[in-house]
Amino acid sequence: MREALPALDLVATLTASLATGLAELDAIVAETAAETGLAPAVLADYYTRNLRFTMGPAEQAGLAEYLRRAAARGSRRPPGSAICRRPLRPRAESAAARAA
Repeated sequence: MREALPALDLVATLTASLATGLAELDAIVAETAAETGLAPAVLADYYTRNLRFTMGPAEQAGLAEYLRRAAARGSRRPPGSAICRRPLRPRAESAAARAA
């Protein structure tokens, strides 16, 4: 079983993953288009305009509400969910993320 990462390590890991994904977006679009038969332009539009890859205040509030409701129904808070109790430290977004 994997050991839980401390919250800031998790943020750094996810931030690095986002940067890699954005840098390889063209390859991801091409691979997904080949696998699904969807038009690359449709996929690129969907990935850059419809999906949100950052956890801003609204996303953090939504996740915190989800966790609150899950706890009210008896679900245990998952390891590392303390990240939802406070805003994440700001980080620079790539030009591709800002253009979306």
